[in-house]
Amino acid sequence: MKFQLMFILFFTGLFTLTLHAQETNEGIVFHENEPWADMLQLAKAENKLIFMDCYTVWCGPCKGLAKEVFPQKEVGDFFNAHFINTKYDMEKGDGKVLHEKYKPDIIGFPTLLLIDADGAIVHRMAGYKQAGELLASVKAALDGKSFYAVRDKYESGVRDFETIADYAFVLKNAYLTQHLDSVLDAYLQTIDLPDLFRPEVWETIGKRIKDPYTEPYRFVIGNLDKVQYRAKANRYEVEQTLGRGMSQAVNQIIKVSTTSLTTDSIQWVKDKTDYLLDNILSKGNVKQFTDYTAKLQLNALRLNHKASEIAETLKYIRPVGVLRSDRPFVADLYHFVITNVSDNNMIETALNEVLALQATYKSASPLDANFYDAIADGYVKLGRKAEADAARAEFAKREAARKAHVDNFLKKSNKDDNADTIAGNGIE
Repeated sequence: MKFQLMFILFFTGLFTLTLHAQETNEGIVFHENEPWADMLQLAKAENKLIFMDCYTVWCGPCKGLAKEVFPQKEVGDFFNAHFINTKYDMEKGDGKVLHEKYKPDIIGFPTLLLIDADGAIVHRMAGYKQAGELLASVKAALDGKSFYAVRDKYESGVRDFETIADYAFVLKNAYLTQHLDSVLDAYLQTIDLPDLFRPEVWETIGKRIKDPYTEPYRFVIGNLDKVQYRAKANRYEVEQTLGRGMSQAVNQIIKVSTTSLTTDSIQWVKDKTDYLLDNILSKGNVKQFTDYTAKLQLNALRLNHKASEIAETLKYIRPVGVLRSDRPFVADLYHFVITNVSDNNMIETALNEVLALQATYKSASPLDANFYDAIADGYVKLGRKAEADAARAEFAKREAARKAHVDNFLKKSNKDDNADTIAGNGIE
C-alpha cells in the first residue's frame, strides 16, 4: 500500500511537471534577468540575435504582453527558433545597467529590442503588440527592414513611397508617434496627387487627409468616386475623415469669431470662411457639409450683427434637420437674437426655441448643456422678472454642479494614472 501511494505521488508529480514544461515551452522561452555577458556569449555560440523584453514590475502593458502574447504558440515557435530570448527588469540587477546603456532607445515600457552578439541594437519596438504585429515587425527586421536600416535610408534622402511606408511601419511599432506624424505630413506636402488612387498609398496616408486648406484635401473632395473605386477606400470612412477635418476648421472659425475681435482677426475669419465656402463646401458631396455651410453662413450674419436674418434663416433650416445635432451653437444663435432684437414676437419665438433645446437634455448630467443664461435674458427682455430670476438661479446651480463634476473627474484621473493596470494597447 505504501509503495502504491509513493508510485501515485511520483507519477502525479511527474505528470504535473510535464504539463508545466509544456505550458512553459508553448510560448517564448525566456532567460530572465540572467547575466548579460552570458547572453552575449550564447548569442555568439548559436549565431543568433538577442530578443530583449525591457520591462518593469509596475508596467501594465508589459504584463499584458507577458500574459496574452508571449505565451502564444505561434509567437513561441518563431522566437525560440530565431532568437536568444531575454527579459530584464529595468530597475534591478543587470537590467539597471542595460537601461543606462540603451537609454536613448528605451522611450518607455515595454521596449522590445533585437541586439546582435556584439551588443549593438539592430531593431527596436515599443508598447503593447498583438501577436501578428509583433511577428510582422521582427520578420521585417530579419528581411532587412529593421528600424535602423529604414531610418538611415530615409535620412539619406530617399523619399519613394516604399521607403515612406516602411518608415511609417517601424515608427508606429517603435511608438514614435510624433515623428510618424511629421514624416507622413511631410510626404503629403510633396505627394503626386494621383498617387492617392493607389490602394497601398491610400491605406498608408488616406486617413491623414483632414486639413481643408491643403491640396490633397481639395483633390479628394473633387475625386471622391475615384478614391472610392480606384483606391478601394471605404466611402463612409473617407467622408467621416473629411468631415472631422472640416468640423475642426469650422469650429476654429467660430471660436475666433466669439472671442475679442480685432481688425486682423475679423479679416482672418472672413478669408477662411470665404475659402471654405467657395472652394470646398460648395463642391464636395459629403453628407455633413450642409451643416458646415449653414454654420459658416450664420456665423457671418452674426459678425455683421444681422440678428433678424439669423432668426429668419433658423426658421427655415431647422424644420428640415439642418444643425439638428449642434444644439449649443443653435442655442447661442438664439441667444444672440434675444439680445439684439426689439421685436417681442421674435424674442418670444427665440426664447421658446431655447427652452425646447434645453428640454432635449433629459439625462440630468452635470455635463448637459446649460442654456439658462439665454433663457433668463429672454425673460428679462419680455419683462418676466420672476421667471428670469428662476432661470438665473438654475444656471448658477448647473454651473456649480458642472465645475464640481469636472474637479472630481480630474482628481480621479490623477489617481488612476498612478494605479497599476494592464493596458490593452500602450506604453508606460
